[in-house]
Amino acid sequence: MKTLRRTSQGLDRLVGPGLFLAMLLLLLGWLSPLMTVKTLVIFSEAVSLMEGLQGLWEADRFVLFLIVVLFAVAFPFLKLLFAAWLWYRMDLETSISKRALTFLEELGRWSMLDVFIVAQMVAAIQISLIADVEMHFGLYAFIAAVLTSMVLVRRLVRLVERNVGS
Repeated sequence: MKTLRRTSQGLDRLVGPGLFLAMLLLLLGWLSPLMTVKTLVIFSEAVSLMEGLQGLWEADRFVLFLIVVLFAVAFPFLKLLFAAWLWYRMDLETSISKRALTFLEELGRWSMLDVFIVAQMVAAIQISLIADVEMHFGLYAFIAAVLTSMVLVRRLVRLVERNVGS
């Protein structure tokens, strides 16, 4: 079976391990505090993405909950999982390669870092009017995961195009 993992050379061999690094960063981004909100110098609360989702659910903000789950949790994770499958398991000599590549590109389009970042900025600005907001590791880990996955998936796409075309 001809896979990308077996046919890649040089720095391209780091794509597979890099995808797992991106998954780890994504997990850290979900679970680590994104920001601390301080109000009236007395009250302070660190909030992670998962805690934010729990708060949205408990506040009956189901549409916003669903949007964040889809674009900040499901799509990035599915994109990385599918990319890892392409790297390690997809046989480049089958006709499914081009369809799988198209599917990966579509997943990538729906995994929107900018939507999450803009939402964070809006929240931070709104909260900063009455509170002090400090960004934390979770936000940076999430951003690093999405940027890493964007670079690696783009490279993966090029590798598939080159190998399927030959």
